[in-house]
Amino acid sequence: MSAGNSENLPWKTPEVADLAWAIGSSSLVAPEFADLCEGVPPRISDDDWCKAQLHAMRDELRGMDENPSQLRALIASRKDQRLGAYFEDLLGFWLEASSAYELIAHRLAVRVDGRTLGEFDFIVRDRVSGEYEHWEVAVKFYLGLSPDAPWSQWIGPGRQDTLEKKLRHLSGKQLRLTERPETRARLEALGIDDIHPRLFLKGRLFYPAMAPARFKPECQVPQGVNPEHLSGWWCTESQFQANGNDHEWQPLTKFDWLTAYESRPGPVSRAFPLHFPLGVIGRDEHGAPSRGFIVPDGWLNGGAA
Repeated sequence: MSAGNSENLPWKTPEVADLAWAIGSSSLVAPEFADLCEGVPPRISDDDWCKAQLHAMRDELRGMDENPSQLRALIASRKDQRLGAYFEDLLGFWLEASSAYELIAHRLAVRVDGRTLGEFDFIVRDRVSGEYEHWEVAVKFYLGLSPDAPWSQWIGPGRQDTLEKKLRHLSGKQLRLTERPETRARLEALGIDDIHPRLFLKGRLFYPAMAPARFKPECQVPQGVNPEHLSGWWCTESQFQANGNDHEWQPLTKFDWLTAYESRPGPVSRAFPLHFPLGVIGRDEHGAPSRGFIVPDGWLNGGAA
């Protein structure tokens, strides 16, 4: 597993850094996850595929880095302020500029008798092969209750989501939308007879750590998860106060969770007492970027979140 590859990308514009991370960062799941899915096994956007897409966009990204006005205008016009929607909009911006894929539809809802059966995140056409693909995309951040926790014990910071819920929803429903007769009719109206599902899942898993600056994840990777997934640490407020103040840490807003640059570190203690998990970035004992979450002391037992 990896602490992260986005911090080393050569982008001076934060929005472009986020876009490059969305395209090229490590997949949260391994190709083997396809074998765990119900129905037609999806194509997995694995690390090699993501790196190839990033490489193919380097010239365009450099141009955006020099003149980010279009990307910034898109971000400024957004109405949905969820992090997942931001991630999806970044990918839509990429696909609009891509020479590898043609964007056919974004957030295409399938409705029957006034009832929504589902929504395609993206419908794209590979410009080389001519194949159509249905992309399901997501960015997720989960905290593991133990170093070797199963899917069900990887929990979102808000405690409303788990890795198990997300993977089962993707594999059992979203990636199977094209198998339903109603959705096939919707696709045929677009001139699409054959289509392949693809999973594009990014994010980071945070492992429990007593001493953030000395954190080193060495444990069994959950089934179907990419061994090279991006990782970080988490600890309680009391643990951080006892072991974390020997290094300076910068508090992060939710929209900083992708690639935020270090600017003016802490002190994080200004945010204490915590009422919800706080994302932070700093340096480990070797000077490398380190990301983590500090959670309220009662978080595990259903306290403040």
